[in-house]
Amino acid sequence: ISTVNPLGGDGGAINIVTSGGVEIGGGIYTYGTMNGGTGIGGKGGNVTINAGGRVAIEDGPTSLGEISGSIINLGDGASQIAAADASGIAAFGANAESTGQTPGAGGTINITASGDIILPYGANSAGGSAFYSGSTASGARGGDIALTATNGGNVYVGVFPGAPYTYGVSGAVNGNIVGIVSVGGNAGDTIAATDGGNGGAGGNVTISG
Repeated sequence: ISTVNPLGGDGGAINIVTSGGVEIGGGIYTYGTMNGGTGIGGKGGNVTINAGGRVAIEDGPTSLGEISGSIINLGDGASQIAAADASGIAAFGANAESTGQTPGAGGTINITASGDIILPYGANSAGGSAFYSGSTASGARGGDIALTATNGGNVYVGVFPGAPYTYGVSGAVNGNIVGIVSVGGNAGDTIAATDGGNGGAGGNVTISG
């Protein structure tokens, strides 16, 4: 499921409310893009799922090109690798890439299930970075993430659970950095190697089940 605005702007919100369960075989990505006319970076779209059964987001985007950039510079000057295809849910704000632009905030991710929440490829909300030559801007904030499994449900992240589920595979996901991640965007001047503005704050993460 993709709600990206290719003309520049916020990613569209995704709201799923059902009395039953939610099974999505691919990923959800709602990243914002830069508006070239205004210089305002789009926010990641908010993702809300409220289900009367289990929720399973069983895969991430199939290629790095589906989300802008294969490496995201993460929060407050700490450069960490986060492959874009590592996230079953990705709500990224747009990066600022030149003077006069402002990055977009990451979208919020809220999942409530009456049963298990299954995210083998995790969820990621990243604020956009302001990391370019001459940058004095600050990075944007990552969005809050809340995962709430009720009615005796469990929260599975980075793993395909075994029986009674039949995914064809079981156990830990290999080859990617997987987790529940909310990070602020980096800030800095790539040429002068100065700090520029401030790194963006990470969002709050709450998991219960």
